[in-house]
Amino acid sequence: MNIHPIYNNDIKYGLFCVLSITLSAIVLISLTSGYYQVSFRDLTADPNVIADQPFYIGLLSQLGLFFWSAAATLSFTFAFFSKRLVNDKVLTSFYVFSGVIISILMVDDCFMLHEDVLPGLGIPQKVVFLIYGILVSIYLIKFHKIILKTPFILLLFAFGGFSLSALIDLFFHFETSNIWDSFIEDGAKFTGIVFWVSYVFQTNRLIFKE
Repeated sequence: MNIHPIYNNDIKYGLFCVLSITLSAIVLISLTSGYYQVSFRDLTADPNVIADQPFYIGLLSQLGLFFWSAAATLSFTFAFFSKRLVNDKVLTSFYVFSGVIISILMVDDCFMLHEDVLPGLGIPQKVVFLIYGILVSIYLIKFHKIILKTPFILLLFAFGGFSLSALIDLFFHFETSNIWDSFIEDGAKFTGIVFWVSYVFQTNRLIFKE
């Protein structure tokens, strides 16, 4: 079977991207391991394996990362199609901005930025949440015309879940063994994530249906 030359170029481009990403990640991890004197395995293996914990530890948090990833992927994918199919710069910017905010929150959730990393660098949790609040406010103001044409109640529920989780984290944090602390804080955050996935999907369905 003869492969069209254009597909050969696609294959070469794909191989280049994959090798660039994987090699860059391995090199970065190696440098981090050497600089901070951290075991290479600690930077590559599954956290539960390293901590010798059962697979279900952090189950809801892990599921949340799946939904974060889905929301970000949908946003950037829809940004690509909105540019190609309807050539609407504002709509494309809306989806890109959505994807960027979701990605930032996903990375924060994954690597505990507001809880551990950034406070360790001298940036308090309250400042981090303030920055996130400003980003969300810019998002709502800049794209309010689009948002008002969408099922924005889903987005309000999403932000409501995040806000409730953040308030508990900042002002009403109980002992870690308190089931209500985990139920409300983590449950509200997870609910917010799922609502945002639903909002992104429904928004795209309605906009492109028009």
